[in-house]
Amino acid sequence: MDALTMGSVLAALAAGFVSFFSPCTLPVLPVYVAFLAADAEGERKSVASRLLSSLAFTLGLMTVFVALGFGAGALGKVVNSSAFGIICGMLVIVMGIYLTGAIRIPALEREWRPGLSLREGGGAVAAYLLGLGFSLGWTPCVGPVLASVLALAAQEGSALVGGVLLAVYALGLGVPFIALSVGSGALLERVSGLKRYTPQIKAVGGALIAALGLWMVISSARAEVANSVVENVPAVSESTSTESSDESSSTDEYAALQEAARFTLRSMDGGSVGLESYAGRPLIIKVWGTWCPPCMAGLAEYQEFAQEMNESGEAYVASVVIPGRYGEKSEEAFEEWYAEQGMTLEVLYDTGAFVDGLGIQSFPTFLFYDRDGAFVGGQIGDPGVETLRDIVGELNAEAA
Repeated sequence: MDALTMGSVLAALAAGFVSFFSPCTLPVLPVYVAFLAADAEGERKSVASRLLSSLAFTLGLMTVFVALGFGAGALGKVVNSSAFGIICGMLVIVMGIYLTGAIRIPALEREWRPGLSLREGGGAVAAYLLGLGFSLGWTPCVGPVLASVLALAAQEGSALVGGVLLAVYALGLGVPFIALSVGSGALLERVSGLKRYTPQIKAVGGALIAALGLWMVISSARAEVANSVVENVPAVSESTSTESSDESSSTDEYAALQEAARFTLRSMDGGSVGLESYAGRPLIIKVWGTWCPPCMAGLAEYQEFAQEMNESGEAYVASVVIPGRYGEKSEEAFEEWYAEQGMTLEVLYDTGAFVDGLGIQSFPTFLFYDRDGAFVGGQIGDPGVETLRDIVGELNAEAA
């Protein structure tokens, strides 16, 4: 699965709680909780039965929302551009401002409540169907918050990550239902008493969502600017040999580029790693950053490709990050994040001298070296693992 930041997970969870406190949810809580906590005769169910019904209800919520998340994430993967991330962020900002009450969007103020009878209790199946109905019927009511989470899922650029984010959102919405149906009537009265604070809750939630949207816009805009110019890295398909049509001028340029492409970087364990460490095989390096959505979108696939190539001996595959630059985390924070993600991809630290020497201003950028350590080209953006596999095959064939 593509890397999923803790910030995105917490934002989705918080959005679920905000949805729970929406104006059209709080008034009907007693009816819903009664359905989940009482049997068909109106008698209070056992704790185990109440827990089962509320879990089934939450599963019903997840079924619809996860499907929406898969769709949003898949859309983001197809589009996969910084401009799309900016659009998603702007949408989230608008939704946040709407929640504060500063603007009105009539289309978001409609609601359709599910027609499932709530006057009699039911079992787990009925509770599941109720969860399905709630997620479908209350979508317009929780629309601003839901749209924000969907936009965040789309920006992540992965169907699986989108599904996970919406599952977390559904959990944030469902956990209060679980607590109320299993808990006491006094707890329900306390939550219902929060109705008088609904405007304040919406305002705070809206401000937080707008802040999330601003962060999405800034991070995507930063990636868009970084992806706009790369002066010196040639495409891998272009000739970088001294036998070019303009040999008199290209020889010096090529020699300078080869020198700039040499590196001595630091590994995560503090050791020094040079180009000679990868002699005897083609080498692929991904220059990336955790702040860069396009970089993160293909990270899981690249890590799997790296493991495949390194274990088979066909090529060396590594990556370079620049701690403390372009908004990247510090080394300590990066290593904590790396461990949390369970990553295995080899990461080398650059101070900025390596990427500056090559004129790299775009992320991700992929660099390619042949078996002798000669730099043969690069590519802006993620070419995909199949293209990378083809490049490895070409470099090995040339050396045979």
